[in-house]
Amino acid sequence: MNESVREFLHILFKRKRFVGIAFLAISIPIIVFTLVRAPKYLARAKLLVIGSRSYLHLSPQETRKTTQIPEAQVIFAEIENLQNRSFLLAAARRLQVDIVEDAPTDPEDRARVTAAAIRLGLQVNAFPKSPMIEVAFLHSDKNLAAAVVNTLVDTYLEYHPSLYESPEVATFFDKRKSELESQLGAAESELDDYQSRTGIVDLDQQLDETVRQMMASELAMKETVALIAQTDELIGELERTLANEPERVASDVNMVNNPVARALEERIGILTVELSDLRQKYTEEDRRVRDKMRQIAELRSQVAEQPQRIIGTERFERNPVRQNLEEELHRARANREALLAKKASLEATVTTYRERIQEIDKHGSPLRSLETNVTQLQAALNAAIEDAHEASLSMEMSANKLDTVRVVDRAYPPPTPSGENTLLTILVALIAGAALGIAGAFGLEYLYQTYHFGSDIERELELPVLGLISDIRTS
Repeated sequence: MNESVREFLHILFKRKRFVGIAFLAISIPIIVFTLVRAPKYLARAKLLVIGSRSYLHLSPQETRKTTQIPEAQVIFAEIENLQNRSFLLAAARRLQVDIVEDAPTDPEDRARVTAAAIRLGLQVNAFPKSPMIEVAFLHSDKNLAAAVVNTLVDTYLEYHPSLYESPEVATFFDKRKSELESQLGAAESELDDYQSRTGIVDLDQQLDETVRQMMASELAMKETVALIAQTDELIGELERTLANEPERVASDVNMVNNPVARALEERIGILTVELSDLRQKYTEEDRRVRDKMRQIAELRSQVAEQPQRIIGTERFERNPVRQNLEEELHRARANREALLAKKASLEATVTTYRERIQEIDKHGSPLRSLETNVTQLQAALNAAIEDAHEASLSMEMSANKLDTVRVVDRAYPPPTPSGENTLLTILVALIAGAALGIAGAFGLEYLYQTYHFGSDIERELELPVLGLISDIRTS
């Protein structure tokens, strides 16, 4: 036989009395308790927790949403809420049956005692990777267990909104709406007064319109300046042309023979007769002949310079061309004066528009600030109205139990006790008693400081054992 097995069996037989006592002391009480204890029933209910309130056709924001799976922190928070003392007290006050014998008659004392009993038997667990929570209660009466669980579930459906929704929210938003309406009225009144003082109703539109009118006036002024320059050129041309035109022109002329030319021809005839007489008396080289010939030549040159006919009588009248030019000159000068007056008016208009633009720019910043304030207050008021509506709708939904926690399965009396397997319990008790008895025997054996087996002496002394007396009993 193996040495280890022999040593093991030797210890068991040596300590058989201790092993038997330990086996009976451990297994018998457990077996008796298992056979005589009252059965316990575990009633269960399931709750579904979603991340946000969402329904197919109804939500506080009036939008269609899908159900969201909440994070683990949300699930743990709901589990803690279900085990909260204030919630258990609320559930105990609502519970119509007594789960504690000889419960106090005082309602508050009864609620505290009942809440303590519920806490002892309450089991709240989360389903892994699921937005489901199981609420269970263990009790000897299966009907009471189901009643407690259903009471806990119903109470939590009413208790849950109070944790996340304050009943004063709607009042707060109504108060804020009133304050914003008052502030908006004051801001609009201030804006109206400022617009009345400055005459600016729509800043951007009036500024754009003023700039447009100023640009149109500047363009008209440039055109007027160009027309003035053209008119000045026209006036200069008319003045130059008018200077070359006579004031009066002849309208009827009577031509006659030139009397000067005729007198000169008569004198030439006389001198010719005298020259002929002198030639008869003298030669061509004579001084007197040459003088006559010179006089005749001079007179002939004078006759050649005189016109054959001259104006005898002449009638004059105003020059129509000059008259037309003068009329055109008067019109041009009058047009120039009108253009100069128009230019001065346009310059004044442009100056007025520029001053108006500067005034609009000067008042623009305060006006924009007032308009921005009114816009922001209006947006805040609209948001407050919407928030008040959503808060009221949310409270109504919570009052009708349309919350983020829903009951999936309600509790029913369980048909069988919870966690009871008598044969398995007895078997475990027997195994545990035997195991603890054997372990205790070996513990006592090794606590006794001596040599127990020949192998111990051989290991210690490194000498062979020749003989062994296994047991010595003393009388």
